[in-house]
Amino acid sequence: MLKLKKSFIILFTTIFISDKCYSQAKKHNADYYFQQANIKYQVPPERCTDRLVRQCIGLYAKAIELDPKFSQAYRNRGRLYGDLKLYPNAVNDFTCAIKYAKKRMKDGTCIKVALNIII
Repeated sequence: MLKLKKSFIILFTTIFISDKCYSQAKKHNADYYFQQANIKYQVPPERCTDRLVRQCIGLYAKAIELDPKFSQAYRNRGRLYGDLKLYPNAVNDFTCAIKYAKKRMKDGTCIKVALNIII
């Protein structure tokens, strides 16, 4: 009976630790979702669908959720909103991109970022 209890405890502990390690491995940072969206969006223009654009928007949104000051994610998501003709959303994202980029850069550099966003 004691041997059976030991076996059960070892099995339960192994499963619990394995599950915990697996769930920790599945957690990703903002840069992961940003890169996934960039990779997904690298398709020829003729293969770019609204569905693909919306999936990328979701990935950028996840990146922004994890890092609310991720200016590049706002910029890229704003471009995609523009592609879908969701202009108010695009303007909001471009505004955030400029706002958060401004805090990371010295004077003058932010204008280059703003031009990069618009182009």
